[in-house]
Amino acid sequence: MLRKATGQFFLRKAFTMIEIIVVVIVLCIMACLAFVSYLNYVNKAKSAEASTHIGVIQRAEQVRKDITDEYVEAKDTEGINDVLGLDLRPKYYDFQVVGVTEDDFIVLAKLIGEKLESLSGGVMPR
Repeated sequence: MLRKATGQFFLRKAFTMIEIIVVVIVLCIMACLAFVSYLNYVNKAKSAEASTHIGVIQRAEQVRKDITDEYVEAKDTEGINDVLGLDLRPKYYDFQVVGVTEDDFIVLAKLIGEKLESLSGGVMPR
């Protein structure tokens, strides 16, 4: 850009402070959006692990029901592995089988290190 100073034209060789601040603000906003997107991706991956393990537990419970004519309850993942003969090694969730009746049961997935409020569950109907 050319400017006129005392009758002469010269080239501007630097950015103004406002231009630099605007660029920094735009970059910060883009970084925040990327970080939020990354966190959503991580949470979806964790949920996928929980869904997969819940499905495995449900199928193992159904096989057990077919053999012994009853579902079993378990208080944690280790207990589930013992009573159902599984080898689950989840990274992010601890699982429980609760609410066992003659016809159904509930599988709960609790994030490791969090309180019981954050539950993701699945119900296996007969």
